Amino acid sequence: MKFGTLAGEQSRELVLEAAVDPAVFDAGTPIAEVSLKYADSVTKSQESRTRKVVVGFTEDKGIAEKSRDADIVTVAEIYRNNEESEKALALADQGSYRECRTQLKSQIANLEKLKKEAPKSRQLAVQEEIDALSAAESQLDDANGLGSTGRKQFQSQIYTRRNSKQAVK
Repeated sequence: MKFGTLAGEQSRELVLEAAVDPAVFDAGTPIAEVSLKYADSVTKSQESRTRKVVVGFTEDKGIAEKSRDADIVTVAEIYRNNEESEKALALADQGSYRECRTQLKSQIANLEKLKKEAPKSRQLAVQEEIDALSAAESQLDDANGLGSTGRKQFQSQIYTRRNSKQAVK
């Protein structure tokens, strides 16, 4: 995966979910390698950095919580929610209106929980997701699905979220 141009003071995060063989936990076995290449504008040189990715495991909840970055987790959950919204829209398009409503309610409940755990700087973004899902759910008619206006709004929100660039600090 390649990112485009990155200017000074910007950061990019890549969150991946991977199924990892339990044998590599705490073994120090690398599961991936991450490389960064860039042009240093001051020295006019090409720089490169490479790091190996390893997986650790602990049953100590305190240690696990310390290593968890709530900001990154929140952004990742917002993106995951967007995937679920695409599934909800597909259900509505198939005529599975009750299943769509169930999907939307489940997403709203998950986001309400996320909002309580999210950093204050991300709570507004989570609330916007909740509001968008609530609007779609309120426009969903169990007999006729989403009206054309409601569908267009929901689809537009999904598209906008999928293509947005979230700043993670």
